[in-house]
Amino acid sequence: MTAKTSRKTARTRPESPYEAFEREKRELATEAGEPIARLAIGVVPFPAVKAKECMHSRDVTYTMVTRRAGRLWATDLLSDDREPEPLDPATLASRFLPQQHDHVNPDGSLDRRWDNGGVIIVPDRSTASFLARKAGQAGGGYALERALHLLMSLPTSSRLVILTEALGRKFYAPEGLDTGSLPSWLDALGLGRKVSPAAVTAALARVRAAEGSSFLPPLDDEDNHNPFLMNEIAAEETRLMRYAASGSLSADCSRYSSVNGIAAHYEYAVQTDALGREYAMLDGTVFRLRHAGRSKARIEGPFKVREGKSIVLVGPGGGRKYGREESAVVESITVNDAGEYIATLASMGNEVSMALASGEEHLFITKPFLTMFSGRTGRRWTLAAGEEHSAPAVKRDVPLYVSLAGAPQEAGV
Repeated sequence: MTAKTSRKTARTRPESPYEAFEREKRELATEAGEPIARLAIGVVPFPAVKAKECMHSRDVTYTMVTRRAGRLWATDLLSDDREPEPLDPATLASRFLPQQHDHVNPDGSLDRRWDNGGVIIVPDRSTASFLARKAGQAGGGYALERALHLLMSLPTSSRLVILTEALGRKFYAPEGLDTGSLPSWLDALGLGRKVSPAAVTAALARVRAAEGSSFLPPLDDEDNHNPFLMNEIAAEETRLMRYAASGSLSADCSRYSSVNGIAAHYEYAVQTDALGREYAMLDGTVFRLRHAGRSKARIEGPFKVREGKSIVLVGPGGGRKYGREESAVVESITVNDAGEYIATLASMGNEVSMALASGEEHLFITKPFLTMFSGRTGRRWTLAAGEEHSAPAVKRDVPLYVSLAGAPQEAGV
């Protein structure tokens, strides 16, 4: 095939539904003259930088890292003067990585507890990569380098905020906007073009919520996406950072589980988001059901669910819960005389039953497989020497690889 033929084929290729959806949103942003929200949830899980009094914890640090003339500069966003200083990787590591400290209990005893560590904010991915490379070249910077590479592999991070990417996850950009340039984003959002602490703080507030600079949504607000998923992501990232530099097999297993769990939680949060579900409905990842008789529901539009799978009711503001009350099992899918797809449901929770009984259309999604971050309850499989009866099982959370290590084998499995 000649180059001329190849170009002609590329020009005549039909536009996919996803491309058309993205194009229409960009056109709306262009008409509005500013970026429009892509997601209602905050795309930086934790926490927002607005003022000292709105921090989750007083020991969280916020460091803006910028690159100028081949050098890295660090600015403490909670400092009163906010003057940039030449970046020292060792100092940044001590502020960023969680540290253990002695804690005095009410009875006077001491134990070791982890602090929250810190947050690094960079303008773009090239700055993040340059920072990781410089950390690796510095003496004793291995832990920081390893942590940064781990965070850059995540779909979203509460600890390493790459602002251009966070803004791209949060907003549809107008036509012609350079989405890889932070000054272009700041200008489009009416925040000026200078990458200053004030502009960065304002941009962080924008990626936290659909409107204004609000902090975490209230836990009891039924119309907001339940922050449980995003808080879980942030908590797991903190645990991930504690052992970022460990080279043991158990630490590698834990890191692999954490990264996959964070990605799965974030994907579910995006697909069920009040705005993000529009995109997820294009291929039926999120699909519509309407009551069609006892234990039956009509599937309206595209759907990806299969027989035998559990489905979850999607709430008004997002996938608030995915427990038994919000779930059902698709026993079978048939086609009636009118050519409609009818799903027969079983094991319906109360929330599902009441939603369908209303006769209105409701959104559902296949129940996600979300890795449990704390492992599963341990079980004692063996007896100590000389014992005839096992002691009562002690329920405790252990990593999954520890729990499975002592499981009995059957037929070599």
